[in-house]
Amino acid sequence: MRSLSRNFVAPLALLLLETVVVTAQNPVYNFSAKPHMAEVRILAISSSAHTGVSGNQEIYLAEVHFKGNTLAMAKLVDAYQSTGVAIRRSVLMDRHLLRMMLVRNPDCDSTGKSFFLPADASNTFDAGTRSALSDQGAENIPCFVVIHAATRLAK
Repeated sequence: MRSLSRNFVAPLALLLLETVVVTAQNPVYNFSAKPHMAEVRILAISSSAHTGVSGNQEIYLAEVHFKGNTLAMAKLVDAYQSTGVAIRRSVLMDRHLLRMMLVRNPDCDSTGKSFFLPADASNTFDAGTRSALSDQGAENIPCFVVIHAATRLAK
């Protein structure tokens, strides 16, 4: 029995190693986007999904300031564990400046026309957000994934 397991484990380990090497070389699985620190002001909440099983997700429209570059509008996807908490609503309403670690994800880019803002004005924290979205109707709004654990109030 012991020789059988040795004969099985060695090829299995080699197969797993080959899978890792091929996966790392395949551009479909190559996530080369690096996280970047940014200062962010949330303009509006687009949507929220809170489930007890698969986790939570907030989608924000935000103004993002990178070192040397400012984006008037960006889509932020903040996904976190179901045991985690969202950014406090009072922080969003008071338009506090946040420091966030963001990773660019062009797969979820939107246009001004396609970006969803609920009709309820309570989720919009900047009065000019709706008109700015309509002004950028056909323009691309870049999307970033938020590293939730790295989000802090800016000093």
